Amino acid sequence: MIKPEPAKQIARKSAALPQNNKPIPVAPTPPPLLTSTDVLGLGPTKVSGLLGDPKMIRREKPAEVWQYAGADCVLHVFLYDDEPSGTFRVDHLEATDLQGSKAPTDTCLAGLIKK
Repeated sequence: MIKPEPAKQIARKSAALPQNNKPIPVAPTPPPLLTSTDVLGLGPTKVSGLLGDPKMIRREKPAEVWQYAGADCVLHVFLYDDEPSGTFRVDHLEATDLQGSKAPTDTCLAGLIKK
């Protein structure tokens, strides 16, 4: 048999609840950061939508290398011609620090995503 709660305990529990009975707002979960894997296979329009216009484009058939400069890294996005469609797609990404040494690609990418 379940014992009923004494009135004093019920009153204490009620006092702890918000008086307006409105739910307490919870901050939305931020979207997950993109990684280099998420960018592979994207076309130029989607890459520009994520990162903006590249600071430099180097064209070397059958590829284009788009460079994006951040505060502490440079992201190199390699797009190759997806024959026979003629559409370029991201095939590879790599990052360097400002001195040209290899840097973590996903960290660099996260810092460059358009806000």
